Amino acid sequence: MLKNSIVTKNAIITSTNTLIKNNVKYLLIDRQSLFAQWENEQKSCLRILYRRFARLRPFISNRGMVRDTYMDYIRYKFIKEDYSLKRSLVLKDEGGDTLHPQYPLKSTLKTLDFVTKAVSFIPERKGMKLCIARDNTICRQIMKNLLTIEYFKEEVSRWQKTKRETTAYIDYRLKFNHLKIFDCENDESSKKECKKTKDKRLIKLRVIGEFDRNIIFMNDMLGTRL
Repeated sequence: MLKNSIVTKNAIITSTNTLIKNNVKYLLIDRQSLFAQWENEQKSCLRILYRRFARLRPFISNRGMVRDTYMDYIRYKFIKEDYSLKRSLVLKDEGGDTLHPQYPLKSTLKTLDFVTKAVSFIPERKGMKLCIARDNTICRQIMKNLLTIEYFKEEVSRWQKTKRETTAYIDYRLKFNHLKIFDCENDESSKKECKKTKDKRLIKLRVIGEFDRNIIFMNDMLGTRL
């Protein structure tokens, strides 16, 4: 047995990794049945998917703050986010594949695959399926950066709430002004409005906007919905 490890009936835990003995509840149910139910039972399917994301929480990080940020992010994605609006501000198309009735299900399943890969550990060495290990590492690095940005959004919104302000929440969660800022900078008729915006706020919008734009481009390429 490994030194400094904790052994329970469900897992073996070390300082760096957790080995789950019974992983059934972390594996997705039959996808064909989900697609068959989707047309008439969307809410039920979404609840199933939400639970699958929630069950991955213990594997996101050893730090409670990061795990809490992950759950805040998942709740926002499932309950409040208008992803169609967010996407349209970046890609400027008429919806593309997002207009397909099963797009929300397909993209959510692919996102679940992405998060599962991000929390799955395979050593990067010869004989250990290097390409799969590298893919998992990339997913983990992207997820780490995404949660860092999400933590910033949440903290700014909470801080402003204590001051009875809602600018950050509106900017990052409702109207996505951090994505509109790029149009503002490129459109001559909107430049005056840009100048009215406080410099510090403008810089924050641009930095967060750059990151979210890249996430949306990646989503469109991979079919995910991060």
